[in-house]
Amino acid sequence: MVLRDAATAYLDGDYESVVSRLETLPRQPKARAHGLLLRAAARYRLFLLGGGRDYGLRSQAIDDVQACRKAAPDLEPAEGVFSPRFRDFFSGME
Repeated sequence: MVLRDAATAYLDGDYESVVSRLETLPRQPKARAHGLLLRAAARYRLFLLGGGRDYGLRSQAIDDVQACRKAAPDLEPAEGVFSPRFRDFFSGME
């Protein structure tokens, strides 16, 4: 339920809601990895919307990407859901 609500908020462009909903991640490994992916994307988008000044947000997004990669090495951001800029960011955090 939390993951679905966070995904809906992400698609609605409510990035702050995504971050707050996913402060506590799901326990199931697959759901946790997807939560990390969504939270990384939301934090990265908030970083960009803030003019690229809040490096704390960027650092948190990097941490989420790294944790996501560790939890699910094959998980990649879907082309139709995530921006090319975020997909490049995600790919660069290997």
